[in-house]
Amino acid sequence: MIMMELVVGLVGAVALDAEALVDALAGVQSKAFSIKDFRIFAGRVHVGKRIYLGQERIAVEEISLKRMTSCDVLYVSSEVSLSVEKMTSLHEAGVVTVFLAPRVEPELSAPKVLAEIHSGPLAVKKWLKEPSIALPSGAMALAALALAPIAQKFGLKRIAVTALVSASDFGRAGLDLLQEESQAFFQVQDLSSRSSALLPRSLAFNTMPFEEEESAVERMALELIQVLGLESVKVDVTPIRIPVFVGDAGGIVFETEQSATLEEIREALHAAEWLSVDGVSAKGDLNGACSPREMHGKDVVRVTHLRESALFKNGRSIWIAGDNLRRGVALSAVALLGNLVRNDIIKALRACKPA
Repeated sequence: MIMMELVVGLVGAVALDAEALVDALAGVQSKAFSIKDFRIFAGRVHVGKRIYLGQERIAVEEISLKRMTSCDVLYVSSEVSLSVEKMTSLHEAGVVTVFLAPRVEPELSAPKVLAEIHSGPLAVKKWLKEPSIALPSGAMALAALALAPIAQKFGLKRIAVTALVSASDFGRAGLDLLQEESQAFFQVQDLSSRSSALLPRSLAFNTMPFEEEESAVERMALELIQVLGLESVKVDVTPIRIPVFVGDAGGIVFETEQSATLEEIREALHAAEWLSVDGVSAKGDLNGACSPREMHGKDVVRVTHLRESALFKNGRSIWIAGDNLRRGVALSAVALLGNLVRNDIIKALRACKPA
């Protein structure tokens, strides 16, 4: 295979998920593609700022539709919104637009995809007319990566996820809020709970369900169903805010269609290169730890506490933790590049580009 040279763009220079993506792109080593040109777009206040892609310094550009439409792939940060008019222009130019978060305008068609699990939507001809992809939320990406090997080998009937979601789900504003509230407590020793611009009550030293987003339960359950490609599976998600800066965790109870022993499930989990199971990792450096803090900056989802569940006939439960920005978003976004090249999607879209 001849290595394909790609022009890649990123809208949103200083967002948390954008920073994680740039860091992941810097470490890309692929025989299928190379990044010939990397463009970073942002509002005027950030124009001229220098962003490091490995050893290369790249100047942030002002958002330009002309420059964006000449990209092969354009990533869009969760802290940025693109108008329907801009998206239509990108579609007509054959640019694959990848949203780093699931919150996409309803007028836009953007299937939820994790390249590690399911590439089906990328091969559909209809999709080529509107080549937009939305990654699931970081918490649901981690859950999907943990469940995919089980679903593929034994099938799944029911899934119940208690998702513990960190402050980084709000972007940089979430980190600022948690830091400010924590500092305020140590200054005045006040543990009373107060509302903020982001949440109806304090996040520091506290935990709560997603009270500020009524549709979160349905949205996250649908994300998991779409990414796993299991339209008939029954899914329930309980999203919980936790006072952690970066890194999500969760408890998952599931029922398999086929009977499987704990050891058979463990073997299926071990076979997935993006998972670390029961204290074992490729580098042997996790020492049994399984919490968001230990998983910060790691490339894998940590899976522990595999056990039987009395709720279902073939019921099992696991505990997972991972870096929602790096593993949940950035590495999955980078994996899409290889998928698009190997499946000749970039080649097909380039052939459709206007002269």
